[in-house]
Amino acid sequence: MITALTSNTTTSVCYLLDEHSHVLLIDPNDFRQIQDTLLSFGGRPELILLTHEHFDHITALEEVRESWQIPVIASRCCSGALTEESENLSNIYDLFVYFRTGFLSEVRHEAFRCRPADIVFDETYSFRWQDHLFELYRCPGHSPGSCVILMDQEVLFSGDYLIPGEKPNLSLRTSCTSDYEAVTRPWLSRLPDGLHIYPGHGSPYTLTKERNSL
Repeated sequence: MITALTSNTTTSVCYLLDEHSHVLLIDPNDFRQIQDTLLSFGGRPELILLTHEHFDHITALEEVRESWQIPVIASRCCSGALTEESENLSNIYDLFVYFRTGFLSEVRHEAFRCRPADIVFDETYSFRWQDHLFELYRCPGHSPGSCVILMDQEVLFSGDYLIPGEKPNLSLRTSCTSDYEAVTRPWLSRLPDGLHIYPGHGSPYTLTKERNSL
């Protein structure tokens, strides 16, 4: 079972994958939502995967790690950027949220740092969890540490790529258009129709050529 939790502040989506109360988390964003959801079905998280290093996808990372003492898997570039406010973009938290949502919160959010990931990879990484095959592919462009997560060759957790109705944001200070064009865009363009997409913002959908926003 895949449960999507959307942050009311940043609109980022955290995914909880539940297999008989064994839980894998992707992009922990809102600790209270995660905690309440886990309590509702008695699940315990065992592993965290990150699609990239930006603050809106890691806001609850350290709280989850501390609460359940579980490892984190991320690309090596993502892991290094977690530790720097200017690289995870938490130093522009409120400005970033305003430009994404048009909402200026009355509460000011402090910049933050996270510890590096426990397991890192350079280009690809694969493993099995609860009889599911996970394959992680580094896809730079939106950020140096961006990756996508393919589960069972059927489901893709795409991070900040393939967001419904949006082109990839390559305008950030740490973005790289040449990396995106050389590596990520060709990879995404080869994805087959019928793949189930779970983006980092917005609702899940089934991929078709018409819906592939590159």
